[in-house]
Amino acid sequence: MKSKVLKGSDVEKKVKLQEDEISKAKEVLDRETREEMKLQKILDEKAKGNFKIQQKYETHQAQIDDLNDKIQLVNINFITIYNIFINELLLNFSLS
Repeated sequence: MKSKVLKGSDVEKKVKLQEDEISKAKEVLDRETREEMKLQKILDEKAKGNFKIQQKYETHQAQIDDLNDKIQLVNINFITIYNIFINELLLNFSLS
């Protein structure tokens, strides 16, 4: 029966040991929390950067689409003028 009963100094040692373990666990938790916050900040900055890149890409893509439309109009105008020129040549050639 005596072995099951802890003496005061044994109780104090166990309490101190548990307090030390709790303190170490708290330090680890705090360190991991700081690391997680740091990583979250990095992720947020990357997300902002990706959003800016996407906006820039969309702006450039809109400009490219606009230029492609203008090129298409120029091409249509060129073909029209070329056909008119060929028709005039053929008409002049047939009249001569």
